Amino acid sequence: MKTSFIYFFLFISLIISGAAHAQVKPFLFAGDKVKPGTKQSFLLPVVSGQDSTVIPVTVFHGSKRGPVLGITAGVHGMEYAPIMAAQQLPRQLDPTKMSGTVLLVHMANVPAFLHRGLRVNPMDGKNLNRVFPGKSNGTIP
Repeated sequence: MKTSFIYFFLFISLIISGAAHAQVKPFLFAGDKVKPGTKQSFLLPVVSGQDSTVIPVTVFHGSKRGPVLGITAGVHGMEYAPIMAAQQLPRQLDPTKMSGTVLLVHMANVPAFLHRGLRVNPMDGKNLNRVFPGKSNGTIP
């Protein structure tokens, strides 16, 4: 009797763990749902007054549950190595085989990159690396 109860408990545990493993929910990003086992790219608009830009982001949502990892490139406009690495990374990630989610910000400081700025964003004169976490209403006048 005791042995059959243990087998029954193990059987139910196996079913529950399999069901929990299979129920990965879509990842909500910028108002869109990224399905498990897929990747989706976004251009996040940043608008302030007469100036505007977009921030390119790709979400890799794994087919299995796991943590969320954020990777940010292009914080400084002339640091090309991280930007180039961010361009290569999507070829290495397969969301169908992943556990968890990767948020890849390809270029966080697009205006500094376009103006070949070493560290300062030309729109607000700020060094993005020195103003984290920032202000909810932004820094651009």
